[in-house]
Amino acid sequence: MRVCVLLLNAQIGAGIFCRLAVVLRWTQMNLFAKLGLNGPSLKRRTVHIVSICMATAILTYPLGIMRLSDRSIVNEVFRDQNLSFPQWTQISEYPQVTLFVYIIVKFMTSLLPCGAPISVGVFGPLFTIGAAVGRLYGETLMRYWNPTQSPATYAVVGAACFAASATQTVSTAVIFFELTSQLSHMVPVMTACTVSYFVCGAISPSIYDILAGWAGLHSVCYDLNEHVLSQKIAQDYMSPVPVFFTKETSYDEAIQALVRVLMGWH
Repeated sequence: MRVCVLLLNAQIGAGIFCRLAVVLRWTQMNLFAKLGLNGPSLKRRTVHIVSICMATAILTYPLGIMRLSDRSIVNEVFRDQNLSFPQWTQISEYPQVTLFVYIIVKFMTSLLPCGAPISVGVFGPLFTIGAAVGRLYGETLMRYWNPTQSPATYAVVGAACFAASATQTVSTAVIFFELTSQLSHMVPVMTACTVSYFVCGAISPSIYDILAGWAGLHSVCYDLNEHVLSQKIAQDYMSPVPVFFTKETSYDEAIQALVRVLMGWH
């Protein structure tokens, strides 16, 4: 029962993450339109990236726990011991309070760069958020109900559930088995990934499908059947060749053509 509550919370949270990513993208496009930055340009990219960096710095710098890497946080919450980082007591004497604040801020800072023209990861932050949610749930149970499982177990299941929900990939379970080098969590992790796939799929497309749609790659078909397939044509998923080279193309012409293509993509 307690694990089911954790699964439900993580699945809903992952679905909200994907939905908020869409809302944030819509808000950004409206702001760019008001600033006169409708089309792709170097100025728009600069404004977008600088604004994200400033917002992330403002949210994360005051909190010492936010300055730690995702790997450090995951290793900390996966350990079957008490939370030991001194940053956990920066906000309150109870580490659980800081852990809750960390989840909220991490959720926000992970949303900001979604769809931005910079190289950022999605799976890693989602993995960390899920681990923190599971650890907070386990710590709460330890404080009030004294469960048989340690908070670290809930952290593992929470990370698997959150990552599998947002990405909608059941194979996430394999990653967890490789990370933990244990098969004792096989049943809850596999259950979490399988249930998460269906529950979050009913709330929102996966974050990867959303990002692909923003990039113009509308190749995912959610109403797949024989009738739909018979009506689809290659033109629906193909784009005209933006540029081509011949044996007479000079190096300078090739560079200029590639620059135009890249600017058009972003």
